[in-house]
Amino acid sequence: FIADLVISPDDRFLFLCNWWHGDIRQYELLRGCKPRLVGQVRGQGHQEGSVMLQLDVDTDKGGLAVNKNFLVDFGKEPHGPCLAHAVRFPGGDAKSPPRA
Repeated sequence: FIADLVISPDDRFLFLCNWWHGDIRQYELLRGCKPRLVGQVRGQGHQEGSVMLQLDVDTDKGGLAVNKNFLVDFGKEPHGPCLAHAVRFPGGDAKSPPRA
C-alpha cells in the first residue's frame, strides 16, 4: 500500500512511502517510462503509533539514509499513541529537499 508519492522539484526523482512493506523508496525518472530504484530505507518495525524521521538524500547519484540523530516516536505520546504521516517539501518551495 503506497501512502505518499512525491516528485522532486527538478523532476529527477520519485519518492514513495510504502506503508505495507514499511519502507521509503527513491526512483530515478531520467529514463522516461523505466524508473530505476536508486535508494531505499526500511522502517524500524514500530508497533505502536507512527514515527517521524529525517532522511539524508543524495540528489546527485541517488540514495537515501536515515539520520540516526532525529526520531520522533508518536507511540510514546503522553495521551496514547498517535498515527501521523507526511512526505513533503519543507515550506512548500521547489528549492528544498524532500522530508518524510
